[in-house]
Amino acid sequence: MIHGLIRPKWWLLRLKRALSRYGSNGGTTQSINDDANNGYQKARLSGGFVSQLVAGNNRGRISPLHSGIPDCVTPIISHADGHPDILGVHGTGFLARKGNSVIFITARHCLMSGNEEDVPETASRLCIPYILNGIKRSKRDFLEFDLTYTFRHESIDIPGSFVDFVILTITVKPGTWQEKRLRSRAVKLPPTGNWLDDFTRTRISRQAFLNGGIIQLVTVGYPRYGTQTEIDDLGGVVTQSVVACGTLRPGVYPHTMTMADITWQNGLNGFSGSPVFLSYRSEDGIQFALAGMLVTGGNRQAQFIRISQITGSTFAPR
Repeated sequence: MIHGLIRPKWWLLRLKRALSRYGSNGGTTQSINDDANNGYQKARLSGGFVSQLVAGNNRGRISPLHSGIPDCVTPIISHADGHPDILGVHGTGFLARKGNSVIFITARHCLMSGNEEDVPETASRLCIPYILNGIKRSKRDFLEFDLTYTFRHESIDIPGSFVDFVILTITVKPGTWQEKRLRSRAVKLPPTGNWLDDFTRTRISRQAFLNGGIIQLVTVGYPRYGTQTEIDDLGGVVTQSVVACGTLRPGVYPHTMTMADITWQNGLNGFSGSPVFLSYRSEDGIQFALAGMLVTGGNRQAQFIRISQITGSTFAPR
């Protein structure tokens, strides 16, 4: 039970009925503490505050919208160096589509083991399946990565020498089931992502930050605790993701925003690389727009890199 949440049972039942038609796209499994927690998360999605913010001209500038949470998220699975039979999970990533290409995005530190040059080597050992669950018997069942892009920065206000995200290009034969699967799962990337930056500079958004107004965010990831993803010796993969909600707040760094009051209570370890969506209710139902990617956090709040920093040209490829 979430502390401070008191709701009668009839409220939860009516809420579930009202939101049952707004299910997320398949492929992931919610793992929430209890029914009250589940109801609370859905309630946060159904508020009307953000609808006022994106009405009219704002809606035309918003990121490509999804009517459900896209099935784009996957755990970061790789085999140990020199031991292809030993697999481990270390973070989250997601598939994204821009134009005719599908790419894989995650936090840079998810592909590091302490050395700046580890990223391409770790990327070469990734074992990320096209279909999350089930038996994997062939290399054709797993994504094949080509190029790795990391991004330097020169800001004294951002930790390290590199921005904490990485883009991997995917090699896939056109017209195959693998390509169709990628396209069906990938989240849509906006052309520039500036919609979120413009959105947070509006007067009503700034008032929400000052007065505690709720601008709803949703993330999907694979935390280390409170859920379980398994890979067995026979090639079987079972994944269990978590859907968590929070509120939008100003960021700690120049390139981030804050996801505060996160409803998941078993720690944020493993959420690095998770996509963050802004959610709001419109006449078409609950809409989700990609707002960024989680990189660091604790105590039920996290920093996420703004979508404009991922899709734009603020940082030049290495």
